[in-house]
Amino acid sequence: MLFPDFEKVLVIGGSSDDGILDDVEVLNLGSQPGNCDPLPDLPVPLESSTSPLLEGGGTVKVCGGNDGGNPYYTSLCYDYKAGSGAWTESEPMMAERRYHGSSVIGGKWFITGGDVS
Repeated sequence: MLFPDFEKVLVIGGSSDDGILDDVEVLNLGSQPGNCDPLPDLPVPLESSTSPLLEGGGTVKVCGGNDGGNPYYTSLCYDYKAGSGAWTESEPMMAERRYHGSSVIGGKWFITGGDVS
């Protein structure tokens, strides 16, 4: 996810040879390219989730994806408010999904497509 100043990218979760990740980092593309600043880890490891920056730039939402459990897809959603130092669980989606897209239009968050379990 690209921050509004276009100099930072938020990197959330993913996977590696060791499994699904709960890491969250801010990658700096501006004055110090390549530097990463850690943020608090996600409450659960996730890959293939979606994460828009809500209007006003103060809250990031992460929703769905693969948490490695059974079933592999999740409907859980989490919020991170800038400066709070923690993720909080928010209202889940109606169905578990991964590889979905999302956008914020007129202050409302829309989730579309993806694989549904």
